[in-house]
Amino acid sequence: MPTSFVIHPTEHLVEEYRSLLLEDWDPPILVRALQLAHETLLVAGLRVVFRWSRAPEVQRSLPQRYIVPPSASDDVAAYISSLNKQKAKAEPMRRRTPVDITREEIRLAEETSFHLTAPTEGTFRRSEVVIKDPAGFYRDVRSIIFRLAVEHLLPVLMQQQASAVNLLAGSLSEFARFEWDDQPQHRDTLLAELYEELGRKDDAIVLRESALRATGFDAHEYLTKVQALIHAYLDVGDVDSAERELFKVIRATRGEQDEELQSILRDILAARSMSFVASA
Repeated sequence: MPTSFVIHPTEHLVEEYRSLLLEDWDPPILVRALQLAHETLLVAGLRVVFRWSRAPEVQRSLPQRYIVPPSASDDVAAYISSLNKQKAKAEPMRRRTPVDITREEIRLAEETSFHLTAPTEGTFRRSEVVIKDPAGFYRDVRSIIFRLAVEHLLPVLMQQQASAVNLLAGSLSEFARFEWDDQPQHRDTLLAELYEELGRKDDAIVLRESALRATGFDAHEYLTKVQALIHAYLDVGDVDSAERELFKVIRATRGEQDEELQSILRDILAARSMSFVASA
C-alpha cells in the first residue's frame, strides 16, 4: 500500500500563491511557482531532491599517486609516471557534478515535469507514494506552473532541445487530461493552450469549442473563453466562424457584456478588412 502525503497549505503558502496570481507572469515567476510547489510537498513531509542538487561540500583528498620504487628501471618509472599523469588529468572530469553540465532550461523542464506528473490521487501512475490534495491547492499551484511553462519554457526548448520538448509536452498533456478530468472546460482550455504553442491550431480550436460549450453563460470565465475561441478562429484566417460565434454570444447574453463584445467586434472587423486587402 503506497505511503500517503497529505497537502495542508499553511498561511505562508497561501499568501505566496495569492502573490503569484497578482504578478505579471514573466519567465522568473516560473522559478517562484516551482519553489512554491517544492515547499508545498515539504510541508506535507515529502522532500524532493533532483539529480543536480548539490550535496554539502566535502573536502576531497588529492588523488593518490603511484609510488615509483627506487629500484625501478627507467621503463617502469616512465610507465608509472604516465599512469600518474593520466589520473591527474582525469580528476577534474571526475569532480564535475551534474549541475555543471545541466542547462537551466533542462533543469526547469525536469522540475516542471516532475510536479505535473507527481503521483496524486488523480494520476494513473503506480507509485510507492501518493499525494493527497483535498483542497486542490497543489493542483492549483501546478496549473500556474503549466501556463508559465507553456508560455515561456516550451518555446525556448522547441528551438534546440527536442528530447526535452517531448518530456515537457507529454507531462503538460498528462497533467491537463488526468488532473482536470473533473472539469472538462478547464481541461480543454489547458490542452488548447498547449496545442497552440505546439502549432496544432486546428486541434486547439476544437478544444476551445469544447471548453466553451461546457461553460455556462453565467460563468465568470465565459466571456474569456469566447474571446479565446474567436481569436483562435482569427489566427487561422477563419473570419466567418469568428463572426458566427460572436452573434451566438450576443444572442445568448443579450448584449449584457456590451463593452467586451464591442472590443471583439472591432477585432473581427479589422481581420475582415485585412482579408479584403490581401485578396485585392
